[in-house]
Amino acid sequence: MDTLLGRAWQLLNLNAISAGQVRGRHYAGIRCVNINQIVGSVGHTGDFDRYFHPMNDRQRNRWVSVAMARCQNVPMPAIRLGQIGDRYFVADGHHRLSVARSLRETAIDAEVTVWDVTGLLPWEQATARPVLRLARDTARGLLRVWLKRDEQGELTLPT
Repeated sequence: MDTLLGRAWQLLNLNAISAGQVRGRHYAGIRCVNINQIVGSVGHTGDFDRYFHPMNDRQRNRWVSVAMARCQNVPMPAIRLGQIGDRYFVADGHHRLSVARSLRETAIDAEVTVWDVTGLLPWEQATARPVLRLARDTARGLLRVWLKRDEQGELTLPT
């Protein structure tokens, strides 16, 4: 379904940001984070899909042990996230997050580090082109509706 809607199945990769874009980072403490705002990973984008489902047997086996520990009420540490704007990226705790999602939890405790970045991010660059193209095509379509052709076939504004 995501492919049909034009959404990527992969997680956003925080490591794709160039070093020159990162102006700084600061620790923001432990927070309760909305799971739907966690959209990427720091380096494990091939191990989980965008819903944090494991993508291979090794990840699935680890997932099962984390899920079993959760069912037995074994205490687990908060996951570690990087934050850019209102988006979060998993640095540590992919399996804990995946299990929480499968249990339909809506929030998770996380140690958060806020990243201060400049410029367009790699995933924004990928989406900027189609959006700009759509805006251009929409504007052209509106112009065609608003403009009239004169006797020579030239487009003019209606009077």
